[in-house]
Amino acid sequence: MESARRWSGFVCPDCRFVFRVPRDHDGSGVVCPSCRRMLRIPSAGDRPAPLVVPIRNPGAVVQETKREPVADAGEASTRRKKRSRHGESHSWDSSSGRSRHSSRREKRQLTWILAGVGGLLVLIVAGVLAALYGGGESPAPTVPAVAAGSPVAGAQKEAAPTRSEPSLEGHAETMARAFLEARQVAQLLPLVRNPELAAKRMARLHPDGTVAAPGLADFNLDSDVIRHGDIATVRVRTLDFQEKVMAFALTPDGWKVDWESWVAWSDLPWKEFRAKKPSSPGTYRVRVKDVEYYNRSFSDESKWKSFLLETPEGIDTFYGYLPRDSTFAAKLRPNPDQPAAPFVLSLRFPENAEADNQVLIESILAEGWVLENPTSP
Repeated sequence: MESARRWSGFVCPDCRFVFRVPRDHDGSGVVCPSCRRMLRIPSAGDRPAPLVVPIRNPGAVVQETKREPVADAGEASTRRKKRSRHGESHSWDSSSGRSRHSSRREKRQLTWILAGVGGLLVLIVAGVLAALYGGGESPAPTVPAVAAGSPVAGAQKEAAPTRSEPSLEGHAETMARAFLEARQVAQLLPLVRNPELAAKRMARLHPDGTVAAPGLADFNLDSDVIRHGDIATVRVRTLDFQEKVMAFALTPDGWKVDWESWVAWSDLPWKEFRAKKPSSPGTYRVRVKDVEYYNRSFSDESKWKSFLLETPEGIDTFYGYLPRDSTFAAKLRPNPDQPAAPFVLSLRFPENAEADNQVLIESILAEGWVLENPTSP
C-alpha cells in the first residue's frame, strides 16, 4: 500500500529544493521537482556527500539558516533559496503554505500602496491644473530683498551710471534727420558738439551760411549703435546714396552730432597744405595704408617706416613717415581685412622739404575720425 511506504527527505544539490523519495528506492535517477535536474538518489549502501551550500560568488557571504528536521510527507516543510536576476545569493525564505499566504498578503499591500500613490498623483495634477486654469489669480512670487552693495551671483547688470545721462535710443535718428536736412549753418549749430568752435570752422566751408542738405534715406544700416565711452557711432545712408558713419558725442547739453568727423575736418585744405608745406604740426583726417616707398629725404629704409595717406575725398595722396623705432608705428598698420584705416594724425612737412607729398607723422591723435577732446584751431 502507498500509505505503508516509508519516505526520506532529499535536498537537490543545485537549487536546494527539499523533496521526498521512497526509502526503498533502487538508486536510479530522479528529476528534481524544482529545477528539473536529473539526480541520482543514493541507495541503501551508498554514503552521500555532505549537504553543503555551494558558494557561487566568493565575495558574497551566505547566511547560515537553521534547518528543521524533515518529517513525514504531510509535515515536511520545504525551503527554497531566493535567486536574484543576476544570480547573487540572498537569504532563505520558507516556501510552505504559510509563506504562500504571506506572499499573497504582501501582494495585496503592494497593490494598495500603488493605488494610493496613483491617487496622490491624480490629486497633485488636479491641483496644478486648477491653479493654471482656475478663475483666481495666482499670488506673485516673493523676491527676496538684496542688501545694498551685496554682490548678486550670476547677475549680468551694467554698473549704475555715475551721472544722469539722457538716452540716445529714439533720439539719435531724429537728430540725424534734422542734421542732414538742415540748409543753414544756424540750423546745424544747435545739433552739434562745441557749437562755438564748429561755427568758426563752418564759416570756412560755408561762407554764405548755406548748407547742401543730403537728407536721410536709411538710419542704422548695421542695426547696431557702437558705443565707446561718451562717443557713439552709427552707419547711415543719405538720399544721394552715400553711406557714412555718423558720430554722436555726449556733452553737458546731451547727445550731439560730431560735425568735424562727419565732414572729415582738417586744419588746412589739402591743396593749401600741399602748397604751403607747413613745418608746424596740424590735425588732419586721412585713411592710412601700409606701403613701402622711400625716396629723397626719406630714402633710408632702416631709419624710416612709410605709409600711404589718402585724403577723405580720395583725390590727393601723401606719403607719411615716422621713425622705424617709434612706439606707435605698429598702431598705424591697418588690419588685413581693412586695407585703409581712418586715423586723425598730427602731420607736418620737414624743414626745407624737397617734395610736396612726403610728410612727417608726428603722432596719432585718434583711431577713426572722432576726437574725444577736440581743441580750438
